[in-house]
Amino acid sequence: MTAWAARERRTGQLIRLSAEHMFNTSTTARKLYYLCRLTWITKSYRSKHATYIQSIKLPALGEIFGQKYSSVAMAVDHIVSVSRITAARELVMQHTGFTNTYNAYRNSSKDWIVQNYKKLLPLFKTAYAMDSDEERRRLVSRIANLPPIPHPNDNRGPLKPEYLLTPVFRARSRVPVSDLEWQTGSPAPTFQERRPVSHSF
Repeated sequence: MTAWAARERRTGQLIRLSAEHMFNTSTTARKLYYLCRLTWITKSYRSKHATYIQSIKLPALGEIFGQKYSSVAMAVDHIVSVSRITAARELVMQHTGFTNTYNAYRNSSKDWIVQNYKKLLPLFKTAYAMDSDEERRRLVSRIANLPPIPHPNDNRGPLKPEYLLTPVFRARSRVPVSDLEWQTGSPAPTFQERRPVSHSF
């Protein structure tokens, strides 16, 4: 397994752990948004002090687990205690996240999730529990029918919902990427397309 594949796998494990906690406590549009954020990175994503840790990972975990984390160590202690899963230590401490979505859509996706929460929550629950090809096909069809994610300034086209949801659903389920990328008539995003360069980072 390559280092990047191991990182994607850790991300999936962390998201499943976080989703289980969320569904067992309380679920909100804000928490769904932060669950999506756990798949995100910034340009600084490899070093020990990579910026995505403080700007993305810790705030996302803090929102889901109901605690503000000022350090990775604090997050580790709390999440291991709450989840009672010792393997959570490695998932929090090691690098996770694998998509670098444009900043503008990161912001507008938050409002989009709030506006479409009643449609999205059943999809998240399905993605977490599904184990059959028929469920996968239905999920793909339902995602394709969601409204697009607008650009906040309307100077770019809207973002297809699958570009936001594919990474988190792919991670949260045990579905191979080939099953979720996508049977919608359009090719799957390449690695570069999932991690586009943005001058606003």
